[in-house]
Parts: sequence; structure tokens; C-alpha cells
Amino acid sequence: MKKFILISAIIIVPLLIAGYFLFNKENGVDIEWEIKTIERGDMEISITATGTLEAVKEVEVGTQVSGIISVIYVDFNSKVRKGQVIARLDTTTLASQVYDSKANYTRKKIMLNQTRRNLVRAEGLYKENVMPLVEYEKVLDEYETAQSNLLSADAQLERTKINLGYATIVSPINGVVISRNVEQGQTVASSFNSPTLFNIVNDLTKMQVEASIDEADIGQIEEGQKVSFTVDAYPDDTFSGEVRQKRLKPEIVSNVVTYTVIVDVPNSDLKLMPGMTASITVLIDERRDVLKVPSRALSFQPPVSYIEDFRNNLPDSVKQAMEDRVSLVRKRMKERGMTDSQIDERIKLMSSRATSGPGPGGMRNGGGFPGATGGSGFEGRTAAGASGLIWSREGQPGMVWVREGDVVKPVRVRTGLSDGSFAELIGEQLTEGMEVVISAKYDVKKESQRGKTSSPLVPQMGSGRGRGLR
Repeated sequence: MKKFILISAIIIVPLLIAGYFLFNKENGVDIEWEIKTIERGDMEISITATGTLEAVKEVEVGTQVSGIISVIYVDFNSKVRKGQVIARLDTTTLASQVYDSKANYTRKKIMLNQTRRNLVRAEGLYKENVMPLVEYEKVLDEYETAQSNLLSADAQLERTKINLGYATIVSPINGVVISRNVEQGQTVASSFNSPTLFNIVNDLTKMQVEASIDEADIGQIEEGQKVSFTVDAYPDDTFSGEVRQKRLKPEIVSNVVTYTVIVDVPNSDLKLMPGMTASITVLIDERRDVLKVPSRALSFQPPVSYIEDFRNNLPDSVKQAMEDRVSLVRKRMKERGMTDSQIDERIKLMSSRATSGPGPGGMRNGGGFPGATGGSGFEGRTAAGASGLIWSREGQPGMVWVREGDVVKPVRVRTGLSDGSFAELIGEQLTEGMEVVISAKYDVKKESQRGKTSSPLVPQMGSGRGRGLR
């Protein structure tokens, strides 16, 4: 029994190996397939950018009057309430200005009373025809001028009182002092620009990220999208947020155009602080528990020798369908008045485009290979009679080469999301666990010689997997 098994192994194993190489060897071209398994998992499409953490509301507190800082009641990180006194300026000069304005107001009031008495006497004399009209009008003008002067003095008094009130610095909002730019005894001068004394933010439990999004990606940003980000202070933590606003104003730096996107961020534990740099990821779209295939499988195409042999060994039903289609197209072209030579050229063009697919780069971008699993090679319709397959159903067309046993064959697929490394598969043509080819190794010299001697009616391909049909 053992002798029989040994003899069988000596005979059968070489035959199996020879059969494998005969199948994968076309005119001296040995093909070694690189295989990956179709798997099920999650896919996400996202955009990355950088931004800066800021408080939702930040107020710069300044002063409208000049003077010496007399007292400061708050420090860095102090919590303040709206209307709370946080600093005072020295009021000596401002108070003296108030007293001077009061004295000026009193003088103007006395002058008004004096001119009023003069006006009363003048009216009596004018009615008795003792005073001429010119003198009466002069007294009336003096009274009205005194009224105007009193109003001006009153306004000046109110202005000095307001300036005296400005010497008391109060918080405009409830929040936290994050910056104090003055010291007690320091002189501040208010001219055209009000000097900033304090920076106060309202509520650090709610913050925002001001992110700079490149112009190439801004079109995919929408309000409400989920955002995750990290900061250098906590490299092991991932924080979350949500897009609140996409600002229209562009920022141009070194000819690079970016747009500011505002992301709302909860900060209940107060870990995040203003000014931190955030590395954000905006989730554009996602799929859960979907079939996905390596993107390299969609761009792979076998050597020309393998494709030619595959075409020659198509089922009779597929060949007949192709012949019927060509006959129908030839008949329609004949009805349009085309000559036989024009029809032949058009048929050759149709053959080339049907093989190379609807997109640039041939089958790797469209999967128009006649006889591929999942269709007869003539699904949809043909635009202008020669532009390849037009897919009407949802999803982008594509093609992968799968291995079933020792056979490698093309399968039409539809792709959904793609993150660059993997692509989502839509439909029922492929299942989890199937093997797809992502590359092939073979003798380039022998393949080139095969391409030179092949039929001129068959589209030629490059020898490498990164080159398309020619």
C-alpha cells in the first residue's frame, strides 16, 4: 500500500505541477499571480487639516481714558461676572475735570438768569415805546445765546462724569480672564486705539476649532459633519466636534488658497485650552460592514497573451452574441450610406473600445471586457455606436480578476466609496473570501515578443501592471 502511494505521488504530483504551468504559460510567458482576499469591514472618506482652538466668545477689555492704573482686582485665570469691577484708574485728574465743568455750568446758569432779567425789563420798555426795536432784539439775542451756552456747559459736565466712570473697568461678560496686559501703577494712554488691558473668554466648556481647509477640499465640507481631532498635549486622546460654519472669505498665503471652517467642540473636562493646535479629520462619508477590495485590484490587468487566450476561449453563446451585435451594427451603418472600408474601420474602433472599457486606461478604469462574469459584454447602450458601455445603474463600473482554483477570470463590479487603499464593492457578483489578483509577475521580454506577433485587430497592452491598453 505504501509503495502504491509513493508511486502515485511520484507520477501525479509532477503531472499537477506541469498542468499548472501549462495553464499559466502562454508562448513561454510564465505568470505568477499576487492574490488578495475580499474582506468585509468599514470604510470612511475623510479630509485632514490643521486648526487652532479658540473660545467661542473672546472680548478684549480696554480703556477709553488715559491715566495710571490704581488698582487691579483680577489676575490670570480669574473667574469674573458681567459688571464686576476688575480694575480702576487714578481719578484725580478726571474728578478735577468734573469739578471744573460744574463750575463752568454754574457760571453759564448765572449768565442765563441775568439775561432773562434783562429781557423782562426790555420787553416792558419796548411795549411803552421807550426802547427801540434794535435794542430790544439785541437783549433777546443775548438771552438766547446764554441758553445755548448753558446747554453746552451741561453737555461738558455730563462728558466729564462719563469719563470719570470710564476710570472704573468692569467685565462685559461672564467668563475667565486669560490675559492681563497691565500692572498696577502703569500708565495707559488712550488715543485713536484703545489699549487692551484684559482678554476675557466666556465659557471654556464650549470651544471651537478654526480650521484651514484647502480650496480643493472645501466643496466637500458641509454643516453638521462629524469631526475628530487630536492635540499635542494629549496625544493618546481623540476629541470630537461638529462643523458649524463654512466661511466664505478666502485666506491666501504664498498663492495657497484656504477657507476657514468653524468646528464646535465640547470641553466639559477643561482639557482643551485656547491656542492649542488641532489636527482635525472631517468625516465626509462612511460605510459600515461592506465588501471592500484593494484598489490595486481595480487597476490590474493581465498580460496580453493571457487576455488573448481568454478571448479565444469564450463560450459559444458569448461569441454568438458578439457576432450578432457586430452584424446589427454593420447593417445600421450600411443603411446610413457608409462604405465597406468605413464600416470596417468603425468595427475595429468598436472592438478596441469594447475591450478597453469606457474610461481612459482601458479595462482598469471601466471593465468593458466582453465575456466577463456578470454580463454578456453588451449591457446598457452604446453611445454613437462606438464609445463603449454606458452604465445606467448606481455605482461606478469597474473590473477585477478573480482566481477560482487555477483559473483567473474577469468579473464586472460596481464600486462605491474609495479611500485610496480600498474600494467598496456594490452588488452580488463578488462575495467575502473570494481571491482577487492585484499584480502579476512574468517575463517582460517574452511578453513583448508575443505582443509584436499578435493580431493587429487585438488592442495591445503594456507589459507592466501600471500601463493601460494602447
